[in-house]
Amino acid sequence: METSRQEEDLDTDQAAAVAALLQTPVIREEELERIRFVSGKKILVAEDLVFNIESLEMAFERLGLRDDVVFCTDGQQAIMEIKESSKQRFGLYLLDYNMPLKNGMEVLKSAKLQHLLNGSEMPRVVFLSAYITEDLKQKAEKLGVKDFI
Repeated sequence: METSRQEEDLDTDQAAAVAALLQTPVIREEELERIRFVSGKKILVAEDLVFNIESLEMAFERLGLRDDVVFCTDGQQAIMEIKESSKQRFGLYLLDYNMPLKNGMEVLKSAKLQHLLNGSEMPRVVFLSAYITEDLKQKAEKLGVKDFI
């Protein structure tokens, strides 16, 4: 399935807006507009730390996107959610690297395989972690991770 250059730019802008939102306490109107997803796509967040989940919930609530976010508290749950979702359900994956059961890299590999098998486009991927080494960052980028928070 092909996407237009405009949709690719929008996905890039949306991921950048999410990253900016999570790193700043004040949400500017232009960030709010850039984060809105086309075609009703949702955001998958795989994060196991309660504090981070609550922070993300508040951020998405402020943006009016809380109902567009699916939270998973471990990597295995995220993999199951991706496998069970329709082909184009998610427009963005926010993945923690260090999670129970399956880490973010394992989730990413499984997601890529799932999208390949069902012929759907891989959503934009952003890693959320304090544990990103340069080696891990390079491996993740090779698999398509665009941003790191």
